[in-house]
Amino acid sequence: MPKSKGEKGKAGKQKINIVAALILAAFTFLSISFHWFANLNLPLQDAVYQRENSVDSSIKIIAIDEKTLEALGQFETWTREPYAELIEILDGTGMRPG
Repeated sequence: MPKSKGEKGKAGKQKINIVAALILAAFTFLSISFHWFANLNLPLQDAVYQRENSVDSSIKIIAIDEKTLEALGQFETWTREPYAELIEILDGTGMRPG
């Protein structure tokens, strides 16, 4: 019995899909083998893993200089007062230059 028009159409689409899959597989194999896209690796990794504003602005780094150590003594011996003053400065309108 001859194939109907609908069966011929399905068989044709199936052949096209198989050919397209083979072409895609060959292209993938060749691009990996010959490193066609190797120069895109680093820029793509940078775009994925690096963020513009990844730094939390609420984190402050405080340096304790020699002048402060001479005035207040050894760091571990300080009272709560210098810490309280520092927190007031940081919680205020911004950091005060030292």
